[in-house]
Amino acid sequence: MDCPNCGAANSDERKYCAACDTELIAPEGMDNSACPDPLPTPSEKESDDQSADWEADMEAFIAKRQSYYMDKFEYMGWRNKLTWNWPAFFLGTVWLIYRKMYKYTLIFTAISYILGRFLPANFAGGMFILPVVLGLSANYLYMLHVQAKLRAARATGDRQEKALYIKNHGGVNLWGALILFGLLLVFLYFTMQTIVVDPAGRNVFM
Repeated sequence: MDCPNCGAANSDERKYCAACDTELIAPEGMDNSACPDPLPTPSEKESDDQSADWEADMEAFIAKRQSYYMDKFEYMGWRNKLTWNWPAFFLGTVWLIYRKMYKYTLIFTAISYILGRFLPANFAGGMFILPVVLGLSANYLYMLHVQAKLRAARATGDRQEKALYIKNHGGVNLWGALILFGLLLVFLYFTMQTIVVDPAGRNVFM
């Protein structure tokens, strides 16, 4: 198909001229409405800019190991599958504190306490339930956490306030994680000194 503006030859599948980007008029009986548009529309450009801005904010929020979590988020978004997180599996609530996921820290702490009180002491798999659950769900929960915080940051309506919000709520809390890890070691030590098993096979703290 020849361009009506510059006369350049184009394939019949093109919607716009390859030389001057003039819209090509398809001959009668030919429909080229399904052909891709080589030039982005203003709305598409705005969408691309927003996507890039969102990605930049997400990287700033994650701070540590950006590429790892960005890859995990993209994989879960495309495949709708959970991914494994070894630090979360081994460190549990310490990892949650490290990533400033305080709400989930309270939830998993409460669940851990309930399981410890009511699971039989001779149930060998009890100690692996929460680590496995957190190892499987950590990346997904972190993605939800990041998205929720970024929406709150953008709701401020001001670029400087948004950047300050991301700085305060994003990144990692190393000192908090170290303190919690130390407290857990102390708690574990004293717990092992006082725990007994009642006749029903349940853990009882003396």
